[in-house]
Amino acid sequence: MINDINVDLCFIGTDGFHNMSGPSTPSSSDAFLDRAIIAHSEKKYVLGGYTKFQRSSLFKICDWSEITALITNTIADKDGLEALAKFTKVITC
Repeated sequence: MINDINVDLCFIGTDGFHNMSGPSTPSSSDAFLDRAIIAHSEKKYVLGGYTKFQRSSLFKICDWSEITALITNTIADKDGLEALAKFTKVITC
């Protein structure tokens, strides 16, 4: 049933991405659902506040190359923003 959805745009949350390999979550079921939604979306955004730069979690959701952009706070660590901008677009607000 999850494979029957198609959306123009999705927003997913993350528990962290400290290792910069991609957004992560502590839940395998959340990771499964997030992967399915990403696979069926035209544009994919990850919402991750500045604290997520210092955290990572058990299950990787996807690679940054699969994401349209990360949306985060303007107070996020500048070095972290620059490092992540090598893999995906970063939007601060």
